[in-house]
Amino acid sequence: MYSDLNAFITIDETAALAAVRDADKSRAAGSTAPLLGVPLAIKDSYLTRGLRTTLGLETLGRFVPDEDADVVSSIKDAGGIVFGKNKSSGPGELHPQALTDPDVSVSTHPAPTVQPLPGIAVSNVQKVLAPDA
Repeated sequence: MYSDLNAFITIDETAALAAVRDADKSRAAGSTAPLLGVPLAIKDSYLTRGLRTTLGLETLGRFVPDEDADVVSSIKDAGGIVFGKNKSSGPGELHPQALTDPDVSVSTHPAPTVQPLPGIAVSNVQKVLAPDA
């Protein structure tokens, strides 16, 4: 559907659908995690465990991290579903200090209060990930 935008470098449809099924089960069991079932894409400048991270560089085209960046872990801990990586124009997007100081990207502001959304059905996510199916 918007493939000509080239906004994504990676979409992990299989993992996203599995995570949505788990989120549906968690919500049915009473979970109120603030981002439960919310599909999110992550900028390619953040490490995402098991999902390619290139920083916009061809030389990192096959790099798959073994761990998540702190902010990605926080999103997942809150129930968010990371389904893909948005393109990055390259390391020029990164603040120079971010390459050496792991605390640069960590906010000291309290997280906003987010109200839980109604359950997100697997079929809705399938429509987003594969609109022509």
